[in-house]
Amino acid sequence: MTGAHGPAALTAALFAVHPLHAESVAWVSERKDVLSTLFWFLAFGAYLRSLRRPSRWRAAATAALFALALLAKPMPVTFPFVLLCSTGGPRPPGPGREPGPRRAPCSSGSPRKGAAVPARRQPPP
Repeated sequence: MTGAHGPAALTAALFAVHPLHAESVAWVSERKDVLSTLFWFLAFGAYLRSLRRPSRWRAAATAALFALALLAKPMPVTFPFVLLCSTGGPRPPGPGREPGPRRAPCSSGSPRKGAAVPARRQPPP
């Protein structure tokens, strides 16, 4: 997502050596956490790829992976809100598309800023 492969690889290696939530890895009954997280991250990756090169197949893959994450555990129900917060709302208008309402990025710093608060538009000079 950020393009910084070095820090991401280091973080993944540290988690592989010492997971913070060891119960999910050690107990068979907690494998639903691992499955749910795996499908959640795969769905998020599919969504990011669909933003770069949109297609119906990529959108269907995102929806299918999200559904698999929900089947493993109900926690990924927040996935659509994470998508809104990560992209800042609908895409800007392109050829043949009407502009949608632009959303302010999610922020925990102020209750006035959030995914449901439209961003202020400055009039053109």
